[in-house]
Amino acid sequence: MWKNGKLMIPVLNSKDYQALHRIADLITADLIRLFEDYRSMLVQAYHASPFAHCWNHR
Repeated sequence: MWKNGKLMIPVLNSKDYQALHRIADLITADLIRLFEDYRSMLVQAYHASPFAHCWNHR
């Protein structure tokens, strides 16, 4: 992660790590297939959104 031009490395405690693990468990093969099927539409929507213009890509 970058913040104010500096690399920030988050330090996760056990509770945070478990929460990330639960989120990762939500990403199933069916969900990935759904995203792949709609990839071009999702990419177009992203590029048209304010998020595409405010995120500092590095």
